Amino acid sequence: SNGTLEAPNITITGTSSGTAPKANTTYAEALPKAWVVFDAVTSNCPNPGNSCSPNSTFNVANVVKSTAGSRYNITFRQNFSNVNYAVLTSSQALLSGVSPLVNVASITGNKKTSSLEIVVSSSATYINATGISVLFFGEQ
Repeated sequence: SNGTLEAPNITITGTSSGTAPKANTTYAEALPKAWVVFDAVTSNCPNPGNSCSPNSTFNVANVVKSTAGSRYNITFRQNFSNVNYAVLTSSQALLSGVSPLVNVASITGNKKTSSLEIVVSSSATYINATGISVLFFGEQ
């Protein structure tokens, strides 16, 4: 039967213990530990050194535009246990004169347990894109 579980906070423990995960089972290690969605063309975001106002966020303290190109430093509220976390990114580029292909990538050497710096570009050109989404998976 189908049911609904409502609770303000649920603690999920346990791991797949190195074995194949069971079908339709949720493991704490498989849940996203942080995410943020922001537009680099709105508010103070286009200005270096300023904080961006996220559209949606979980476990992200802030997003600050770096002084170099379209780089953004994302700081976590709860740090990761190590720098071996996975990062999934996407964005939109519906701006005139900009290729619809947008790259969002982490900056080599700037992956820390407390933060990650990303760069947004299109055809090797830094851009201020819209709908930048970044999800993080890993141990905390």
